[in-house]
Amino acid sequence: MRESLSCLVVEGLVVGEDRRGFRVAPMTEADLPDLPQDIELLAVTTSVRRGDDLWEADLVRAFRHMKLLTPGSPNYLVERSTRHQASRETLGSACGSPRLLHQRRQLVDQFMRYQRIAPRHVACSAVHDTDHKKLLDATLARDSRKCEALIRAHIRMLDVIVEAVRPLNKR
Repeated sequence: MRESLSCLVVEGLVVGEDRRGFRVAPMTEADLPDLPQDIELLAVTTSVRRGDDLWEADLVRAFRHMKLLTPGSPNYLVERSTRHQASRETLGSACGSPRLLHQRRQLVDQFMRYQRIAPRHVACSAVHDTDHKKLLDATLARDSRKCEALIRAHIRMLDVIVEAVRPLNKR
């Protein structure tokens, strides 16, 4: 258990307190804007340049898998988040840098902590199939600039998440 907690400390998800044990790392408004955007853009734009036909097929499959989920499905929000995450991972997977992908995964894990405290409508409304379809089309067309613009727009939900984090910092 202690070893697992130590690993979570390294990931920034838990903090150790001298002679008191461990606790969940605090969530601050200052950390939020830095979390995913730059790494995400680098991974995706590099993947758009380097991706091959197998990567394109994986993108189409991930989009289709996300689209097949219906709002009435059991555990819809959890499953939607899982499929969305898989789609995002596929999008950046052809960047060719295991280290970049590892850092990206760490930052996404941090970001997901913030997203989970946001109002429920943010998690749902931020994930529109039309937005993902546009991103898929731009990616398959190898249009890095359009991909970058779409990702920046998609990440703008940070403003709502920042509003959800503010009350936590006042406690």
